[in-house]
Amino acid sequence: MRYNIKDDFDKLEKAGITSYGLMINISSTQNANDFFVGENDTEKYRTIEVTLENHIDKDGEEITELCGSATCILITTFDEVTGRTLNYLEVIDSIDQDMYNCLSVFMDKNYEFNEELMFSQICYIDRMIINKKYRHLGLGSILLEYIKYKFANMLTAIVLEPLAFELNNENKELFEKESEQLSLFYKKHGFMKYRVNTWLYHE
Repeated sequence: MRYNIKDDFDKLEKAGITSYGLMINISSTQNANDFFVGENDTEKYRTIEVTLENHIDKDGEEITELCGSATCILITTFDEVTGRTLNYLEVIDSIDQDMYNCLSVFMDKNYEFNEELMFSQICYIDRMIINKKYRHLGLGSILLEYIKYKFANMLTAIVLEPLAFELNNENKELFEKESEQLSLFYKKHGFMKYRVNTWLYHE
């Protein structure tokens, strides 16, 4: 499903933000497009930061403001060298609880990789944050759509948990409300609930 992003750019214009001042950067020591070639059989995942910046001219001086960012983990479960299929939990040697909860639903009862899913190359979105000043302007949609576009030809799925983790230890009612809003946001962008809190996007 293709999300129509035009409305989001219209929101920016109404807020006085010019689209030509926006810039998205991907931080990675290796070109993300070259990650999945399988030349290194020990490197099965890579953490990248995707940042959305606004470059503005203020009194003749260019100022860069960070609008938001996303932490993504690219994972490949097929070892080009050995020809062996790995499961996600074998690939990640140090995995946090949130990521474990999200990816473990793709395992069978013996925690073997469920080959029926065929998601051998995924992007796990660990966190996506838009700074308060820039919220409700469509920038979250722009950032997410860029991630979908950037990795469209490389990935079999994008996986995430639409939970308001920053509110998890505060107010339970607010946490549930914000998590529901996140679910609606990702659903609008073509994500579907797979099981429990694991949502995925694939074409």
